[in-house]
Amino acid sequence: CSLIILAVTFGIGYERSIVQNKTIGIARVVGDGNLYYYLQDVIVYPKYQGNGVGYALTKLMHQRVESVAIPGAFFGL
Repeated sequence: CSLIILAVTFGIGYERSIVQNKTIGIARVVGDGNLYYYLQDVIVYPKYQGNGVGYALTKLMHQRVESVAIPGAFFGL
């Protein structure tokens, strides 16, 4: 089934934030590549928390989902 293949290929998407060549935060979305997407993790190194890194990663992941999702898709936090 093409939907199963799509789910496997999109199963996990992630972004990371880098400062001075070091990863300081990551965000991960799990979804079926079609209709349902869930922001599974947002992790920011403690030294960089409170500076908008998590917000920026969340916004970036939402934009990524919007670029591939069908109209009316669900994005859960």
